[in-house]
Amino acid sequence: LMSHELADALRISPASVTGLVDRLVDRGLVRRVADPADRRARHVHPTTEGSRLVEQLMAEGAEHRAALLARLDDDSVQT
Repeated sequence: LMSHELADALRISPASVTGLVDRLVDRGLVRRVADPADRRARHVHPTTEGSRLVEQLMAEGAEHRAALLARLDDDSVQT
């Protein structure tokens, strides 16, 4: 994504995205890549470590949701 697209998706200001992306870059979770068609633009790409972290968080979230749903009876799940 481009930074402004990320800001729109997160519903935060572009300035906030800059700070967030700076911190993610510092932690090695994303990298900025120049757009060959527009030298002013930068795309934000996850690193291998960043992708791994997202996969881990998604899996843990799915496990948590499954554990919560397992507590419910069939009627409650249907509702």
